[in-house]
Amino acid sequence: MTLYNRRETRSSVYPREINLETTNFCNLRCISCPQRGEMSRKKGFMEFNLFKKIIDQASGNVRNIQLHLFGEPLLHPDIVKQLKYAHEKKVNLGIFTNAALLTDEKAEALAEYADRVVISFNGATKKVYESIQVGSNFETTMSKIKKFLEIVNKKGKCLVKLKFLQMKENEREAKDFVSQWEKYKSKKVNVSVVKEHDWAGQLENLPEWQEQKRERYPCFLLWKMMAIGWDGRVGVCCYDFNFPIILGDLNKQTIKEVWNSEKYKKIREMQINRQFDKLSLCKNCTSWTLYPKKFSKSYILKSSLYSSFYKLLNKFGKYSVK
Repeated sequence: MTLYNRRETRSSVYPREINLETTNFCNLRCISCPQRGEMSRKKGFMEFNLFKKIIDQASGNVRNIQLHLFGEPLLHPDIVKQLKYAHEKKVNLGIFTNAALLTDEKAEALAEYADRVVISFNGATKKVYESIQVGSNFETTMSKIKKFLEIVNKKGKCLVKLKFLQMKENEREAKDFVSQWEKYKSKKVNVSVVKEHDWAGQLENLPEWQEQKRERYPCFLLWKMMAIGWDGRVGVCCYDFNFPIILGDLNKQTIKEVWNSEKYKKIREMQINRQFDKLSLCKNCTSWTLYPKKFSKSYILKSSLYSSFYKLLNKFGKYSVK
């Protein structure tokens, strides 16, 4: 954050967060997602050796890893093995899923090995849900989610967010959705409604995340988060679903080498110099508004204390500092 405030092209030694795409295949074709047809890059599954390499480098160095980017992580044949390995390496692990592929084995693994699980369920009735999350079955998926939440509330170690993405097609069902899942809420299970966004202006017929009324400034995501594709290549950010620009390749480089490489610095320099139109991804994006123009000293101090506490925990608890 300090380096961002100073508008330096370098960031910290490691990204604070990583979005790790184990696959960009998906079992559904949701109407608010680039999986509906806009994603054109090659699809595949991350090899386990590459997954291990990335997790090993991140362990003790990266605060959070989100095990998703542009695919359904439960579709990967190694998902249980991946979850267990990341847990053994004491990585703070989050996962985003549509839950349609939940099995007893996967539910138990998520409850035991993941730290955070976000489940997307965008309807309170069969008609609306199946018209949005195309390819899923309302009753079957709901039954799987309920069983998983019961496991979590009984013996699970993870925190679960059941998320309703509000859009014009389902906005009348938002309150019913919250009521529908009320009985499962607990210290471990949260139910929330969030607004739809337009993937940095790349998808047509979807609303902007926020109105772009104020003076534009650099996007903090480029100082905070790394987006890694299933093949080990690094894209610009977590909205970059086609990876037209490759900033690195973790088959040949380390996370540390890529994060402050000349390519990454050049992208940050464009942001600092307000050359937002140079990248089509950044041109119409409004996600930069989620972060402040500058972070306050008190916020930076709190974050620094948190980092120190995080590293202390690595020595004694969940994490492992190298």
